[in-house]
Amino acid sequence: MDQALYQNRIEKVKAYMAKEGIDAFLLSPCANLKYVSNYGAMVDERLLVLVISQDAEPFFIANRLYKPHIDETPVSEVAYWDDSISGYDLLKAETEKRKIKTDTLAVDGSLPSLILFSIQEKFPQSKFVLGSKGITELRLIKDAEERKNLEKTSELADLSLKQTIEKGGWIGKTEKEFLNELINNMTKNGMISDGSGIAAVGENAASPHHTTGQTKIREGAALLVDFGATYNGYFSDMTRTFYFGKPSDKFVEIYNTVLKANLKAEREFQIGMLAKDLDKIARDVITEAGYGDYFIHRLGHGIGMDIHEAPGVGIGQETPLVPGMAFSVEPGIYLEGDLGVRIEDIVLVTEEGLKVLNHFPKELIIIEE
Repeated sequence: MDQALYQNRIEKVKAYMAKEGIDAFLLSPCANLKYVSNYGAMVDERLLVLVISQDAEPFFIANRLYKPHIDETPVSEVAYWDDSISGYDLLKAETEKRKIKTDTLAVDGSLPSLILFSIQEKFPQSKFVLGSKGITELRLIKDAEERKNLEKTSELADLSLKQTIEKGGWIGKTEKEFLNELINNMTKNGMISDGSGIAAVGENAASPHHTTGQTKIREGAALLVDFGATYNGYFSDMTRTFYFGKPSDKFVEIYNTVLKANLKAEREFQIGMLAKDLDKIARDVITEAGYGDYFIHRLGHGIGMDIHEAPGVGIGQETPLVPGMAFSVEPGIYLEGDLGVRIEDIVLVTEEGLKVLNHFPKELIIIEE
């Protein structure tokens, strides 16, 4: 554990709090908490918060069940409670004991309403504000260790998809069977998957967020695969579209249009360009081919400890894209009731330019078995 790294992050959060007039930040389990404290367990109905203030050292309010997770953090001060007492009463008592001002309290956007309302009952005079922005802005720029993790998780995603495709014998198997095999390979390769992902056959691929089901992979249809998992807490996310049998000229035209949009955006990227301008590079390719109305989402999203985070890369997004940012490049065309094609890479902005982290082939792969 890099104590100095986490201390530096805490100090930056405090600086944000001072700027915004926030007395204390009650940070609950989420990626933002993981970022500033290395606490990685998920939230449940029990109160667990890291209290960051200008008046005292950061401290956890936590049920004793989570002591093993607390021990993995650099935070030395903890007030534990068990199920025989109220964690909310303890939170109130600890803020008073440590003489922490509570006029303005910040919470993270991921805090469940069940917990938020219970905290508000204990601090009826406090003003509650959303403090997520102060940490998500820090997370925009990945440090050297984060960049390594993003490169490794993308490498493992490439490998897992390669192993799954090379297994063969997929005609007649279901979307769910394909996705399960892919998840199994990611797990064997050292990644952690929450079981989500998309495998979409034929017309199902026209729904960008298709729910993977029992549709069978068949000759004369495409298979779109969109998946991700974590390595060392950092997400991969990639999409490839395959075809089983002989594709129609229409499918090949659409596939090559999406591929051209993907490659052009990656090739013409420039450090400091606005996110909306990168989106426009890809969107113009698809529009000029006559499919502009069928590219129905942004070009990409940021990625890191969350699979979707800042920056957004789409129409109207004014964020300059600078070294340390990581995001997806995923143009797509979706013809409802017919077909869908998407090609997605994760890219990292370095001091030298754009680095594409996925290396699984993007040219159309036709599978004859």
